[in-house]
This record gives sequence, C-alpha cells and structure tokens, in this order.
Amino acid sequence: MSKQIWIIIYIQVQTAALRAVGNIVTGTDEQTQIVLDSGVLQQMPALLSHTKEKINKEAVWFLSNITAGNQQQVQAVIDAGLLPMIVKLLDKVCMCDGGYLLKKTQLLGANHRRYF
Repeated sequence: MSKQIWIIIYIQVQTAALRAVGNIVTGTDEQTQIVLDSGVLQQMPALLSHTKEKINKEAVWFLSNITAGNQQQVQAVIDAGLLPMIVKLLDKVCMCDGGYLLKKTQLLGANHRRYF
C-alpha cells in the first residue's frame, strides 16, 4: 500500500477512536472520570491542532461531552489550557458543540477568565 493510503486509514482510525471514547464520556460522571484519569486531555492539543477538520470537530465534540459532566470535569478541561485552541476552531467546527462547551466552562469553571 502507498504511504498516502496509510495516512488516510490512520486518520479514519483516529476519527473512529475519538468518536468511540467520546461516546463513553456521554455516559455517567464516573465513566467520564475514568476517561479523564487516563490522561486523555493531554492528547487534545494534537487533535485540536490537527490538519484535518474532521479530527478537530470530533475533538471539540468530545470535549463538549466532558463539559456536560460535573464541575470538576469542566474545570479539568479549563485547567488543561484547551479553551484558546477551541476558540480558534469555532469558525471551523459545529457552533453548537463549541458554543455549548464555552458556555458550560463560563458557568462552572472557576478560573476560566485567565485564559481569555
């Protein structure tokens, strides 16, 4: 197989994996916390800055699901320093996911103002 085909397959697998884990964080706060405890937020900068828009959209959707959790989970997204990256993506990604995420962090995040 050519290198180009492998890159396409890799992006498809990356997107599917992000969607699968994103579905887990739509569950209970306990399920979301297990995913957070795995260190997933440390991987988000690479996904939010990926050259493929589909990966960006999935990453924002994933984070919007986390911010549907409890206050500590919302704060974890804020503390990971991801909000500036999300703001930059708002013109590319679904406004409903990005907008929800930002609204939720504004309502529940204690330290969000220092990022803007």
